[in-house]
Amino acid sequence: MIEDLLELAELQGLTGRESTRPRDVHWFIDLDADGRVLQLSPTTAVSKKARSVLRESRGKQFQTPRLYHMQVIKGEINSVCTNQHNWLPDFLIGPAAEIFPHPDEMDAFLVSSQFQVGPAAQIISPWQENAQTPEAKKRWETWKLLFEASLEPSLRSHVGLRAVFSFLKSRPRLEAISLPIKDTDERNAILKSIAEGKELLSFRVAGKLLLHDPAIRQWWENRVAHMRSQVCNLLPKGEDGYEPGAGPLAEYFPTIFGSIPLCSFDKAPYTSFGLGRQTTRLRLETSEKVAAALNWLMNDDSSSLNFGEYTAVFWAVLESKAIPTDIATLLNSADPLAVRDFLRGPWCGIERDLDSTKFYAAMLRKSGKGRFAVSSWHTETLRAGIENLKAWFKAIKVSELNSSEQLFVTIRDLADCTVRKSRETRPLPATYHSLFESALFGNPLPHKMLAAAIARQSLELAQGTDKKKRKEFESRLTARTALIKAYFALQKGDSMQSPKTDPESNKGYLCGRLLAMLDKIHVEAHRDSGGTNSSPANRSYGAASTTPALIFPQLCRIARYHLNKIGGGWAYVLEHGSKDRSIEGLAAICARLRDVGTEFPRTLSLEDQGRFAIGFYVERCRNWSKAESSDNTQDIS
Repeated sequence: MIEDLLELAELQGLTGRESTRPRDVHWFIDLDADGRVLQLSPTTAVSKKARSVLRESRGKQFQTPRLYHMQVIKGEINSVCTNQHNWLPDFLIGPAAEIFPHPDEMDAFLVSSQFQVGPAAQIISPWQENAQTPEAKKRWETWKLLFEASLEPSLRSHVGLRAVFSFLKSRPRLEAISLPIKDTDERNAILKSIAEGKELLSFRVAGKLLLHDPAIRQWWENRVAHMRSQVCNLLPKGEDGYEPGAGPLAEYFPTIFGSIPLCSFDKAPYTSFGLGRQTTRLRLETSEKVAAALNWLMNDDSSSLNFGEYTAVFWAVLESKAIPTDIATLLNSADPLAVRDFLRGPWCGIERDLDSTKFYAAMLRKSGKGRFAVSSWHTETLRAGIENLKAWFKAIKVSELNSSEQLFVTIRDLADCTVRKSRETRPLPATYHSLFESALFGNPLPHKMLAAAIARQSLELAQGTDKKKRKEFESRLTARTALIKAYFALQKGDSMQSPKTDPESNKGYLCGRLLAMLDKIHVEAHRDSGGTNSSPANRSYGAASTTPALIFPQLCRIARYHLNKIGGGWAYVLEHGSKDRSIEGLAAICARLRDVGTEFPRTLSLEDQGRFAIGFYVERCRNWSKAESSDNTQDIS
C-alpha cells in the first residue's frame, strides 16, 4: 500500500512538504488600505445535489498557508499542533477567537520591548508567558506570526500587512462589524457561529486577498523550507525499503484526518539499533509523500467517502497518470440519472483500457484515541471494479412507491435502515465496511445484516407511522428492500433474478405479496371512515413473515368482509385483477401459492423472510391509479 501511495504522490507531483494546503474560508474581513474595516463578506461555493441540482453553501476552498509538521525548539525536534504545548497558529486564517483581541492584550503586545528578531519560536514576551488562558496564548502566537512577517525586509512596507496591524490596533469587536445580512435573527445566529469558532476568517485588503499575495506566499514558502532544513539537520540518516538512497529518518510523522499522525507507536522497538526516537525505519520523504497522497484523496469528494468511523479512499492509474473515478459521487448520491448513464455507456471513455488500468481502494478506520488503522486494502483492474459496481447497482435497484421510476439508495441509507431511526443510534462500523466491500469488490453481504434488516422491518411496521413521517418511513422501507435484494443477488449461485430461484415460485416471496394485497384491501375498506392504523401489515407483519400458516387463514377470511364492504368494480379489481391483466388481484396471488404448495408454510427460514420482505415491497409498489380509473365502475360478476 505504501508503494502505491508513493506512486500516486509522484503522479500528482506531491512532496508532502508543500507550503500550502486546501482549506475552507467562510468569511473575509474586508479592510481598506488604511486598515479600516468595511464589513465581513461571506464566501460561497456551488455544489451539486442529487439530479444535478445546484446549491450554494457558505465556505469556499482556498490554498492557505500550511505549517510544517515538525519544528526545532531549543535544539530539540518537536511535533507541531498535536497538543496545546506544541500548538502553532495558521497564517492569515483562523477562527475569530484567535484574531480579535481583548483590549488589554493588544496594549501589552504593542508596548512589549523584548521581542527578538528571528524565527517565531524565538520571539518571546513576558506577557505571553503569564497569559492565563489557552485562548489568550493562541491570540498572542497569531499576532507574533504577523509581526514576524512584517519584519521581513521584502514585506516591511507591504500595504496588506500594515492594514491588518492597523485593524488590530483599533481593538475591533466582532459584533460591531457590518454584515450583509438584514434579518436580525439570522445575523445574530451567524455572529454566534463565528464567535464559537465554527467558521474561519481571513483578510482582504483593498479588494485583494492576502492569501493570494505573491510576496507573502514566497515569504511563507521560504519560512517552511527553513523550518524543514533545521529539522533535517538534527535527524539521523538512514535507508528504508521505499525511497532510493539514504536520507533523514522520520521522528515525528505528518498528519492525516486533520490531526492524526501517519504512524504512531507506544514503544520504540529499534532503540537498541541506535535509532533513538526512531520507532520504525521510514525515511522522512516517504512519510511525507504517503501522508500527502492520503490527504489528497480524502480532500477530493470523488475519491473518498466517510462512513462514521470509516473513510474509504480509491483511485485509478492509467498510463502513468492518476485519473478521477467519480465512484464516490455515484455511491454517495445514487442519482438515478447518473447511475443510468454509468450502466449504459463506456466508463470514462476508456473502455478499451479498462483491463490494464490499475484500481486501488482502502478502508481506513479512525479511532477516538488519536489513532487510525487500515481495515482493508484492494488492488485489481479497473474493469473488475466497474463490473462489481454495475452488479451492485443492479442488485440494489428497486421501484419507487406508486411509480415506475427506478430508485438507487446510498450506502449510508442502507446502513441506517438496519438500526433504529434516532440521533443516538448509529450503524455499526462493520456495517459500513461490509457494504463498501460488497459494492466495490462483490463480496457477499453477511448473514447478520439480513437478520438486522428483517428485524427492523417487523418492528417499524408494527409501530406504524403518521402521515407527517410517511415519507421517511417509505424511504427506510425502500432502503431495507434494496439491502435484502443485494443480500440475495451477491450470494454465490443464488440470485433473486436467476431461474433457479424464481421469486414467483418461492413461498416466502408470494406470502409477502399476499400480505401487501390484504393490507391494500383493508385500507380501501376503511378509506371512507377516516382510515385505520391497524391494517394487516401493521398488526401482523411479524407473524405473517415467520409463521404464515397461523395468520393468513384468518386474514383471508376477514378480507372477504372487506371486499363486500368496498363493493362494485373496485372490489372486483382487488380480488381478480385489472381488465388488461397488468395487475394481479388477491385470487391470482392465492392461485400462485397453491401451485407451489397445497397449504401455507408453517414457518419461514430467515432467507425466506427476506424474500417475504421483497415480495411485500413489490406488491406495495403497484401503481393502482390506472386500474382505479378504468375499473372502478365495473360490477362484480
